[in-house]
Amino acid sequence: QPIFFTQDDFERQRRHAQALNMRGLFYLRRGEFQKAGQKFLNAQALQEKIGDGAGKAETLNNRGLLHYLVGQYDRAESLLTASLVLMRAQRDREGEAVALNQLGLVQYRQGLIARMRRDDAVAETRDVAALGLFRQAQEIVRALPDHRMEGTLLNNIGLTSFELFALQRARGDGESERHEIERAFGFYRKAGAAWERALRAYRDALQCAHETGRRAAASATLHNLGKLYAAA
Repeated sequence: QPIFFTQDDFERQRRHAQALNMRGLFYLRRGEFQKAGQKFLNAQALQEKIGDGAGKAETLNNRGLLHYLVGQYDRAESLLTASLVLMRAQRDREGEAVALNQLGLVQYRQGLIARMRRDDAVAETRDVAALGLFRQAQEIVRALPDHRMEGTLLNNIGLTSFELFALQRARGDGESERHEIERAFGFYRKAGAAWERALRAYRDALQCAHETGRRAAASATLHNLGKLYAAA
């Protein structure tokens, strides 16, 4: 028999799934990966039951992050790709940019592993793939009203460009070496400007939250400021 939900039922269960997701992120930050994974699975099961595509996309992203953190990169890539597909179906451009950035990080990390194994061909392939994903995300973010994610993306682009430079220098490709180092420095200069823009935006948001008495918003903004300083 089909199951029908009233709007109140849907909202109640959607919020419950969000709470499960938040609890999973809490465990994730504490390094309790098994507990985090179970909360995410419970949230996803509920989201699938009520047909909450947007919520499921977020949960898949969180599960992908978990597997990335424990070094299960193939599984992380699969989950993040599924999240990306759903984000696009929901027309969630910001979520799409987040998923693309996370997928880029998966490729970048696998490139690092390949470099440690001295498999430069695989490392270069991974870095090129990572750059492509970061740039796709950057194009999306530039079209959004909120550009604060651009600093992170420019930093990732600059970092990956430096890795490509190091690979090409090691094999004596002088022409490519000059090209990549110039590009990398350019991205780092842009990243610095984007970081300053993000800092100003967070400070403005914090002042607004204080002026309007929104303590939860102020707390969230302070958390974001801490992450921004940590990434500097």
